[in-house]
Amino acid sequence: MRSLARLTLAAGIVLVVAGVLFIANAALGWFGFALDPDVGELLGQARWAQAPAGLALVLGGGLLIALSRAALGPEAAERAVRDFDVRVHQVHGGLSLLLGAAALLLGTGLAARTAHTGELAVALLLGALMLGGSLLALWPKGSPLPPWVAWPLVLGFAGVNASSAARAALGIARADTGWEPLGSGPTWDSPLVLLTSRGALFATTQGEEKSSHASRDGGRSWDSLHLPGHPGTSLVEDAAGGRIWMAPSDGDALTFFDEARRGWYQVALPKQGFLRGLAVDERQVLAAYPDGLYRSPRDSDGWTASPEIARCSTLAAFRDRRLVVGSRWLLSEDGGERWRELDRRGVPDFAARAALGPTRAYILVHGGPMSDAWFVTVDGEHTQVEAAPCTTGSAVNVNPEREEELVIGCSGEGVLHSTDGGRSWRSLGFFGAQVESLAVDYEQRWVYAGAHALLGANGLFRRRL
Repeated sequence: MRSLARLTLAAGIVLVVAGVLFIANAALGWFGFALDPDVGELLGQARWAQAPAGLALVLGGGLLIALSRAALGPEAAERAVRDFDVRVHQVHGGLSLLLGAAALLLGTGLAARTAHTGELAVALLLGALMLGGSLLALWPKGSPLPPWVAWPLVLGFAGVNASSAARAALGIARADTGWEPLGSGPTWDSPLVLLTSRGALFATTQGEEKSSHASRDGGRSWDSLHLPGHPGTSLVEDAAGGRIWMAPSDGDALTFFDEARRGWYQVALPKQGFLRGLAVDERQVLAAYPDGLYRSPRDSDGWTASPEIARCSTLAAFRDRRLVVGSRWLLSEDGGERWRELDRRGVPDFAARAALGPTRAYILVHGGPMSDAWFVTVDGEHTQVEAAPCTTGSAVNVNPEREEELVIGCSGEGVLHSTDGGRSWRSLGFFGAQVESLAVDYEQRWVYAGAHALLGANGLFRRRL
């Protein structure tokens, strides 16, 4: 009977700790979205259902703890809690020791396989932190912290340790050395890249070379172009007007490069802030902000708010097709004059990246630390929802001649390629890096990626598809 009461006490503690983690994750996401939609994307994107689920776990665990304390008595219950504290930390310490060593060895192997010295430094740092944490967890008499503080940390860091080791192992399996650097290497920090309809490459860079560059030979040589202000969040081609438009990350002006006049020009934006997307044709410009969609004639700054949508996560364009993803999912076949609402099949309103083909739309909806990520295919009236191949996507690129082929860039999972409409994927490498942008030459079979990592793997790269 007392053994059952001890087991019930341990189960109650585990439920309470798990519930606290659920509530904390939901609160983090709520706080981020309330503070700023862009900050919310980074802070968690937790599903609101996690808050009541966490509360239910806390109440259920509290009930089990109360029942076990009544059966054991106060003193025996306190001894059982202390014993459980010691055992939890010893088990966690042993696992941390093994997982820390595994992450250290696997991360070193990944760095050696990919020849990225930055990834080696990160692997050494993470491995050392995990090994140090395991020594604290193996404290002979339990943690020096109070149990109610230590146990959530124990479970949280156990998950981090396991995830890091698994990601390093998966990185070795997916590592690919086929990428070659272009431009000026690491000084091209977080570049945006665009392949124009004429087959030319266009890139804007940050870092030491805050400039713009054009190449007509696949990236082997580049012409430097003067770029006013700071680089933005995306590049869009206006083929009819011979312009390359850049969506700013902040500021109140929209910048475009006129290929005929070989110069940069600016058009006033309706407001200052982070642009989620941009679409341009011979008639008008559509600008997506977190709080809505705005439109203006192409050669003026007469902006008006579009009443169709209250919040935008992304805007995609292909010829006359437009796709807005946000509080509503809207598709237009006439440049944004008329819209029809898509069936989102219960997918939550989180941050997303999207791309359009002649008939299909692909939407990659981000996940959070404890949230699912979704890959959505819209083909006519049919919507297909599947688990996404990565948690956070940064770019989606579709083959306009064969819509079943697409390439996506991810934060952590690198570059992924599919030839069956997203039902299966193969890795093209860059595991562990943030892929900022993608351009794909499907005819010549080249993939261009602007990538950024904590250390190493910065700049513009290309490889065969």
